[in-house]
Amino acid sequence: MEEVMKKSDDIKRDELVSATKRRFDLAYDPIKIVRGPLGLLYVTDHHHGALAWLEAGHTMGTCQIQDVRRPDDNGNIPSYQTWTDSTQFLRDLNTRKLARLADENGNSIIEKQLPTSLRALPDDPYRTLAWMVRKKDGFCRALMQGNTEFAEFKWADWMRTRPELPYDRVKASPRNLRDAALRLAKSTAAVGLPGYRGDQPANYKCGPDPD
Repeated sequence: MEEVMKKSDDIKRDELVSATKRRFDLAYDPIKIVRGPLGLLYVTDHHHGALAWLEAGHTMGTCQIQDVRRPDDNGNIPSYQTWTDSTQFLRDLNTRKLARLADENGNSIIEKQLPTSLRALPDDPYRTLAWMVRKKDGFCRALMQGNTEFAEFKWADWMRTRPELPYDRVKASPRNLRDAALRLAKSTAAVGLPGYRGDQPANYKCGPDPD
């Protein structure tokens, strides 16, 4: 949630200078949604940004409906995919890496446990810590080689297993554990995680990261 509040503050600040700049940014990279059973819309990407816009006082945003149609048994893609079974719908999203069926502790959840609104999203302090580490070049999007889906959550799930990053301390203040998490992220213990940069020179820079 610290990432959400940072984005919200940035939106408010930028609007004091240019009310349209952030809108253009959002139009260029809109909130991603899919249409599910009963026509309900599900956010599949940019949850943090969408909630940040709400927290900044906006009730409307720019969204893009993603095409998640799947081939039938003959390999043909139907003109319009209709789901009547929410379990199958979420299974399809999970197969396409468009859904993370896990709670704020990394435990698996089922469809009825999904938050029904952006403001009902739970706070995962390890996800905040992973974001802080990425912003300090602890790992790099440029090195993910296409393995970007839920990358920060993969780091968060790894961090929650580390005894150096106990839950009570991370929950109390992720920022206080940031330096310890940075050292861990660059150590050999993190090899294999998306964007790992521990095998790069010490002065390696990840490059521009506007998010």
